[in-house]
Amino acid sequence: MSRKSRLQQKIQVAKNSAPDLSNVIQPIAPQVEPEASEKKKVSPSAPASTVQPLLLTLADVCALLNISRATFYRLEKDSPLPGRVNLGGKVMYHRQIIEEWLLHLAKGE
Repeated sequence: MSRKSRLQQKIQVAKNSAPDLSNVIQPIAPQVEPEASEKKKVSPSAPASTVQPLLLTLADVCALLNISRATFYRLEKDSPLPGRVNLGGKVMYHRQIIEEWLLHLAKGE
């Protein structure tokens, strides 16, 4: 008996002796997105949260000013930004003071 025929015989024996798992294995149903009408609706009386933090981190200030950290540090080196607050070793910036400072810069005062 050739090697190929012995291999085919072993495969046939394995197929015949394999247990029937069709009752154990369940087919996976495809995930279907709910339609727009079925999605949970938010009541109009519940306002969206628009509360902004009073103090900003360095990353928040950089995002607000649309500058990099390097530019931020360069600005701080030349003249400290207004509204700087030290809280337990963390440096934060007062949002309202930063926004007012930006308005004064925009007006050219």
